[in-house]
Amino acid sequence: PGSVGYGPSLAAFAASMGRTARVVPVRYPALATILQGKTSVGDMAEAALDQIRRVQPEGNVRLLGHSLGGVVAFEVASRLLAAGRNVKFLGIL
Repeated sequence: PGSVGYGPSLAAFAASMGRTARVVPVRYPALATILQGKTSVGDMAEAALDQIRRVQPEGNVRLLGHSLGGVVAFEVASRLLAAGRNVKFLGIL
């Protein structure tokens, strides 16, 4: 998602993609984490990686990021590739 989170337009996109691909939105760190100063792109990427590892611990990953989410998706892709994971698609809107 972008900096405002998972809004109606992203929900509609996820629903329309349901027959083509499984869409799992990445959740940004909780307010308590942000208040602790963990707001860098690296922190957000690490939180996203934790979520990806839980949902899909192995196999191909496809990433699509919008706005700030595009920057985070790029960093996530870099880290996945460095860890030997296969990133089949990286889209930035």
